[in-house]
Amino acid sequence: MRGRRVRDEGKLKILKKVMADILEKIKKKSLLFFKKVKKAERALKKKVNPIRKRIFSNEAKKLSRKQIIFIIFLIFFLLAAGDWLTKGGAGIFLKIKFIGSDKSVSRTFTIHKDQKNLEPASLEELILGPIFSGARQATIGERLGVGGKSHSVSPEGDLQAAINEASDYDIIYLEKGIYSVNLFINKKLRIIGQGEGTILKAAKEKNAVIKVRGAGLGLEGVVLADSYIGLDAGNAEIFVSNTRFRSIAATAMYAKDSQIEFKNNVIDSCGEAIKALRSSGSIRNSIIISSAKSGVRLIKSNFIIEDNKITGNQSYGVYVDEDSEAQIRHNYIRDNEGYNVRIQQTRDIYK
Repeated sequence: MRGRRVRDEGKLKILKKVMADILEKIKKKSLLFFKKVKKAERALKKKVNPIRKRIFSNEAKKLSRKQIIFIIFLIFFLLAAGDWLTKGGAGIFLKIKFIGSDKSVSRTFTIHKDQKNLEPASLEELILGPIFSGARQATIGERLGVGGKSHSVSPEGDLQAAINEASDYDIIYLEKGIYSVNLFINKKLRIIGQGEGTILKAAKEKNAVIKVRGAGLGLEGVVLADSYIGLDAGNAEIFVSNTRFRSIAATAMYAKDSQIEFKNNVIDSCGEAIKALRSSGSIRNSIIISSAKSGVRLIKSNFIIEDNKITGNQSYGVYVDEDSEAQIRHNYIRDNEGYNVRIQQTRDIYK
């Protein structure tokens, strides 16, 4: 037993010696590793310090004279631009002129937005002429009646027959009442009603209340209602004054290859209010509201649109296609569901 114990003690001493040798080697290698780390750190500092000194030196903090002048100029430019915009300088973007266009010698559009000095002070100021009343200046419609005979028709009479029997430049006066008609006019006439009480409705709803072809018509003081088209003009000279269009499903007034004077009228709750194709003329002092489509649509046409109220329409207030001319001024155009004014020629949209 004693000999066995001696052998075990000898083995234990050998094991302790081996462990001590291993620990000594680990210690030496650790010291060598840390020495290499410190040496690498010192080498890195030698490389970094010169760069750091250059970055944070007083020379680096100084700006060149050119840089200072540029910064001062930039500050003054931004301040001047802000002052120009706040004092209404942006209004220049409300006027666009095209000179020397392939399609026309001069194109001028003035867009009226909801901004100061661009809208009338009130709607009373806007509507310069009376609706369904009053004295008028000489117009195309009145000139159509110079030298003609006068005819009078009642709702019980035959208005189309009276038109057929009339000669150029005659005047047909309508008494108050409701006329169920689809009129066709191919001569130069004036038809004058007595205002709101003189109503022309379509006998056949899919046809126009009045169709004019190759002729002239002065229409005054009537109401056109309950039809697919109110007034359909082709190759004609048309004057409409003091007239109301209401509940016209498709187009209140459609003009093709015609000359139009449209003044002191109301178009309310129709499909499309005014549509003009290859036509020219003016739309003045009128109210165009609550259309299911656009208020005014110009296609290859040339019109002056001024002193009107055009609002609450479900599409554009005024649409001018790429082949049309338009002078749009002194109008109250707002709150249309699409855009208040769109000029297709420049692809510009104004709200």
